[in-house]
Amino acid sequence: MKKRIGILSILSVVLTLTSCGNNEPIEPLGASSSVNSAQKPAQIVDGELQSLKWGSAITKDGYYLMDPVANSDNSTNIMYIDFQSKSEIHLCASANCTHTGPECEGRLPASGGGSRPLIISNQLVLAFPGAPYFNDELGEASFPKIMTMGMDGKDKKVITTFKAAQEIFEPYVTDGENLYCTLETTEANELKSEIIKINLETGDWIPVYELNVEQGEQVIDAYGSNFIISGVGQSLDETLAQGTVTTIFYNVNISTGEKKTVFAPEPGDTMRVFQGNEIYYYSISENALHCLDCETLTDKTICEKVFEDETALNLVEFLDCRDGHALFGRKSEDLEDFSMLQVNLSTGEKSEFNLTRTNLAGTVRPAQVLSKIPGTEQYLVKIGEKSVEKESQQPDGTSMYVTT
Repeated sequence: MKKRIGILSILSVVLTLTSCGNNEPIEPLGASSSVNSAQKPAQIVDGELQSLKWGSAITKDGYYLMDPVANSDNSTNIMYIDFQSKSEIHLCASANCTHTGPECEGRLPASGGGSRPLIISNQLVLAFPGAPYFNDELGEASFPKIMTMGMDGKDKKVITTFKAAQEIFEPYVTDGENLYCTLETTEANELKSEIIKINLETGDWIPVYELNVEQGEQVIDAYGSNFIISGVGQSLDETLAQGTVTTIFYNVNISTGEKKTVFAPEPGDTMRVFQGNEIYYYSISENALHCLDCETLTDKTICEKVFEDETALNLVEFLDCRDGHALFGRKSEDLEDFSMLQVNLSTGEKSEFNLTRTNLAGTVRPAQVLSKIPGTEQYLVKIGEKSVEKESQQPDGTSMYVTT
């Protein structure tokens, strides 16, 4: 029997781009706690915080990713794109390995919630967010966990496993040694959400800041000792009663507990990109690009008139900030065409942007920068997609032909 399902894969190239609750810090848990009581660091943040964006599992030699096509037992494989040979290989050194059985060094068992590769302190870290909806089917395999290994995929070790009623969420953040993320716990129909710090040597973790669930707080980005957090500034019931949602952005220093409001835009008026301690935002009502410093709260207008034609500004997309430029896309009113322009973040000058990719549906979009290659002026860029047929054996012996 043959079955066919469609999954998109990435064609990547290396390019040089030339244009373009309580709201108090939580003390480490005491000896009476059942959770990681041994770790009591002198300070909460050990170094400069940095968000690990999608595509950040990269070195000067290659790029780590998860195979988008699962094996017949729903296990997955860690893949590696070698820049020198320009080839994608399994992260496995075993001779004659089929990369589908438990003996494969690059194989990961089914987890339900997927996994995300990260590079921290010269080791490969896999974050499994967890999948409570698969608890009955997969048992502990569906629990959130953190795994570490060598850059060659050897010496795999699950350093911490969370509970069935827990999930971890991005953004993943590091201070160079530890991993930070959001942990959500549901107990007795009550949700608790907190930023936690995970020691990647011992697996011990501590909560460092409790997010206000009633105000919908969530982590957006991080820099220095600070997390940028969004919320509605009031209870969700009050927000629903008013009929409008005003998102407020806060700067939270988790070493001192200081929390301050940095940005409260009008509902539906802005599109934003966060970069370190700066928020770049496009105001639809002003047709202008701004830069807001989260430390000084200085708001600078970079470009006063981004689009000469000010009709249908609701069809504008603020796509990215990269290589010293803000990148915008805009659909035509009939939705047939898509144009792009870039704004120089230093001078405010505008110019066309023509580096594009085309997906399998034929839609033209800007080339997606996955990451800058460390130690170079080059970037790993997604420029397109193609279909490849792959055979996968099913438990009953039949074959599944997967278009990837």
